[in-house]
Amino acid sequence: MPELLLELGCEELPAWAVGPSAVNLASALHDALAQARLEPGEPTYLSTPRRLIVRVEVAASQADSESRLRGPALAAAYCPDGEPTQALQGFCRSKGLEVSQLEKDGDYVWATVREVGRAAAEVAREVVPQAIGSLSFKKTMRWAEGKTRFARPVRWIVANLDGHGIGTEFAGVSSGPVSRGHRFLSPEEFEAGTFENLVRELRKRKVEPDRRVRISTIRDQAVDATDGKVVLDEALIEENADLTEWPVCHVGEVRGEYLGLPFIVLGTLLAKHLRFLVLEPDGPSPSPKFVAVRNGGEEDAVRRGNEWVANARLDDAQFFWNEDAKRTMDEFLAATSGITFQAKLGTVRERADRLSALARQVAQDTGADEAEAELARLAGLYAKADLSTGLVGELDELQGHVGGIYLRREGADGAVCHAIATHYDARLNPTVDSPEARTALRLLMADNLDKLAGYLGLGLEPTGSSDPYGLRRSANLLVETAWSWPTGFPGFAAAFTTALGLYREQGIELDGDGAEPRFHALMRARCTTLLEGFRHDVATAAASEGPASADPRRIRVRARVLDALVAQPGLVQAGLRPVNIVAAARKKGIPFAEGKLDPDLLESAEGEALWAECDRQEPLLAQAFQAEDEGGVVRCLQALAAPIDRYFESTMVMDEDPQRCAERLKVALRAAMLWLMAGDLSALAGEP
Repeated sequence: MPELLLELGCEELPAWAVGPSAVNLASALHDALAQARLEPGEPTYLSTPRRLIVRVEVAASQADSESRLRGPALAAAYCPDGEPTQALQGFCRSKGLEVSQLEKDGDYVWATVREVGRAAAEVAREVVPQAIGSLSFKKTMRWAEGKTRFARPVRWIVANLDGHGIGTEFAGVSSGPVSRGHRFLSPEEFEAGTFENLVRELRKRKVEPDRRVRISTIRDQAVDATDGKVVLDEALIEENADLTEWPVCHVGEVRGEYLGLPFIVLGTLLAKHLRFLVLEPDGPSPSPKFVAVRNGGEEDAVRRGNEWVANARLDDAQFFWNEDAKRTMDEFLAATSGITFQAKLGTVRERADRLSALARQVAQDTGADEAEAELARLAGLYAKADLSTGLVGELDELQGHVGGIYLRREGADGAVCHAIATHYDARLNPTVDSPEARTALRLLMADNLDKLAGYLGLGLEPTGSSDPYGLRRSANLLVETAWSWPTGFPGFAAAFTTALGLYREQGIELDGDGAEPRFHALMRARCTTLLEGFRHDVATAAASEGPASADPRRIRVRARVLDALVAQPGLVQAGLRPVNIVAAARKKGIPFAEGKLDPDLLESAEGEALWAECDRQEPLLAQAFQAEDEGGVVRCLQALAAPIDRYFESTMVMDEDPQRCAERLKVALRAAMLWLMAGDLSALAGEP
C-alpha cells in the first residue's frame, strides 16, 4: 500500500504539547482517511519540539461507491400533466442525473448515485489540512496576519505519498518536499522523501525524532555522568525530552555556600524551576552537583550559564531562608491574619483556629488517644502558617514543607512537623502505622473538610466539567484517605457538621441546610467514580442516598456485597420484593409505619416467621457491616431470602382491610430496610 507521510514543522512547541499532539494528529489523520474511504492502516507517529510526524499506509485510491438517495415526494415531483416540477429538476441537477434515471418507489422518487473513487493523492490533499486543523490545544496563538490558531506558528509542511509531494496547504503554508535539521547544529534543508528516509536524514542532522529514544538517552547519560547518583525524576526527564531534539547531558555545580539549604529547597528550585536533575544528598547536606540537558551550544558555555542561573536563584532562596530565620512560627501564624482564605470565609488565621479544632475532632473520631489528639490540634494550628514566609512566597511549591522545617528548627514534636510537611499529598503517607502518618492524614482530612464546608456552604459546588475551587479533588482525598484507614472508620457526616459549626462560631454565615446534602451528593459521586473493579450500576447502587453516603468505607463494603449478590440469580429479586411493595404503597399514600408487630392483626404465620428472621439477622447484619465483612453481610441477606419468598407467596400484603394491610406492610418494611443497608437495589441493571 502507498505510504502517506506528514511532517508538520513549527516553532518550538510547549513541552506539554509535544507527546499528546503527535498522538492526536495521528488519530485525526487516520479517522479522516478512513472517512474518505482510503482504508488507512495503523499510523506511526514521532514528535520533537519542532515537528510532528505521522506515517500511515493507505489504499491507492478510494473504492467506488454507490448510494441510493431519496428525492422529492411524488406529489411534489411531477405536475398534473406528468411533467417534472422545478423541485425535481433541481434535485436532478444536484446529483448530475437525468429525470429518466430516477426511480419511483412508494411515495418518493429515488436516485442511484455512483461515484468513482479518486486517487489517494487527490483525497489526501484535502484530508491533511482538515486533520491538522482539528487539533486542539489548551493555549493557542495567531501569527503574522493569519486567522488560524495553533499552539505555535507553522513553518513548513511535508506531505508526501510514496515520496512524492501531494501539494496541500495549511494556515498559508504550502507543503513542499524539504524538511529541516536541528535549528542550531544542522539547520540546512534536505529532501524528506519517505518516512524511513526522513528519520535517517534527521538523525544525521542531530534530530532524534523518537520521543522514547530521547527519554532513554537522557536517563542513560544522566546515570553515566553521575555514577548512578542522580535522582531519576521520570516526569522531569520526559519534560526535558520534550524540550530538546538532540539531548546531551552535562554536570554542573552550585557554590558550597548554598548547601546549608534543606535538600527539598535546593532540589525543588533546581528541578521545578530550572528543569535540572539533582543528585542524592551527600550525607546530611545536598549534593552541589546537578545534571542539565542541553539542546545545542558549546558545552562549557552552556554549563557556565546554567551554573550562573542556578546560583542566582539559590542566592534568592538563601536570602529568604535567612530572613525567615529571624522570626518564629508564632509570628508567621499571626501574620496570616493579613491573608484572605476566601472573601466570604475569613482569613487564613481564622482558618487556623478552625483547622486546629477540626483536626482534634477528627483525631478523636478516628480513635486517637489524648496525646495524638493534641498532635493533631497543633498540626492544624500551624498547618498554614508558612503561607506568610518569604521562602513560600518565592517557592510556593514548598507549602507545608517549609512549615514542617521551621517548626522542627524550633524543636516541635516530629509528628507535628511531619504532618504539616506532608498533609498536601496523601501519597506521602501510604500507611497509618505511625503517629506521624496518622497525624498527617488527620490534618489532611480536616483541611479538606473545612474547605468543602466553606465552599459548599456558599453554594459553590462543582457543576458539569467546571470545578474552579478543586472541590472534587478535596472529596477524592477524603475518599482515598478513608479507604487507607484501618477498620472502624466513622465516616465524614459528623465531622462535616462540626466543620460547619466552626464557621458559625466565628460569625461566618453559611447555608448549612444546603451544604450537607451537597456534601453527601459530592461524596457519593466521587465514590462512584473511584470504585474500581465494579460494574457501574453496582457502584451507583452502593453509593445511594442514605446514612452511608458520607462513609466511603461503608460504600466500598456495599459494592462488594452487591457484586456478590448479583452473581446469584434470584437473590436480588428476593430483596426487591419487599423494597418494591413498600415503595408502591408509599406512592399510593397507604398509611403504615415501623413499630412493634401485632400477630393478631397480621394473620400470617409466614409474616411472623419473616419478622423473627429479621430479629435474628438485624444485629448480625450490623456487626458484619461494622467489621467490613461482606461475606457475613451476604450470608445474612441470604438467610432472609427464603422467608421473604414464603411470605409474599402465601400472604396478600395489600389487603383490603386497612389495619391488616398496614401490619403486613410493616413486615415488608422491616425486611426492606435490612436489604437497603446493602444499597439501592433498584439501581442495578436489569432489575425492575
